[in-house]
Amino acid sequence: MKKNILSIIMIALLVISIVLDVVILFAVVPNANKTNALIDRVASAVDLEIENDSDGDADYSIDDLSSITFENGELTITLKRNEGESSDHYAVINGISLTLNTKDSDYSSVSTYITANENLFKDRINYIFSKYTKDYAQSHIDEIKQEILSEFSSKKVLDSDAVVDVSFGNLAFQ
Repeated sequence: MKKNILSIIMIALLVISIVLDVVILFAVVPNANKTNALIDRVASAVDLEIENDSDGDADYSIDDLSSITFENGELTITLKRNEGESSDHYAVINGISLTLNTKDSDYSSVSTYITANENLFKDRINYIFSKYTKDYAQSHIDEIKQEILSEFSSKKVLDSDAVVDVSFGNLAFQ
């Protein structure tokens, strides 16, 4: 008798386990698939990629690059304060250089414009850096450089893709 009751309990637990497996299969898995699809759509809308391939599709070589270094390349920028702080933080840049693609159709006009309007470019760098706190700027310098490049390539400044990199000789935060 005890063996029969034990067998019935084991069969009941097995049936319950199978029912729960079916519930998981039909309830949880489709929701997980929908969530993954949503994440994929959001990532494609924001144009995020798992592997950053920004330098892989460049149409220039190292021999096609020229650098313009600003004459007075020192720039002191007041950074955004962290919440609750009363003291200012600064980014001090010594030596600002822009790298240009000499094969770009706008190279000569862009290089002349940059040389003649050095203060405009310093002002744009100052504007972009000043939006960020010291902690953010220190840990996201590459993103800030990309934002600066995008700003220079935009219609507001150059409307050209001749500038391919911005570099700072010495960047210190205080």
